[in-house]
Amino acid sequence: MFRKKLIIFAFTAMLLCIYATPVFAEDDIPTVDDVMGQITGGKQFAVTLDEFTNIIIALSINIIRVLQTIAAPVAIMAMILGAITYVAGLVTVNTQLRRAGSGSMAGSIMFFIVIKMAPVIVATIEGFVK
Repeated sequence: MFRKKLIIFAFTAMLLCIYATPVFAEDDIPTVDDVMGQITGGKQFAVTLDEFTNIIIALSINIIRVLQTIAAPVAIMAMILGAITYVAGLVTVNTQLRRAGSGSMAGSIMFFIVIKMAPVIVATIEGFVK
């Protein structure tokens, strides 16, 4: 019990020290804008909402393409494991195993359908955004 209180006290002391440090700091601490200005040579970068939306949409489409390439093998493996679990539940007369197996099979089918329908879903969402 004492050890737990000591650890809590140590973390509290560290947090207080961390939060109190800026009070004693010098006034010439560079801000994030100053540091970014040094890194970029004084250029400021700005992204409009349309550009940001296009970047996010392109990124989501790339993620969906990757998921579509691995969706079929993952869904097939989940279906096989679910079928094995379901058969084991049938053999052992265990209703929980049967439920888990049927749920796994249903989940893998839904996963496969959603991933295959993802371009339609993304197009629909993109239509709502624009």
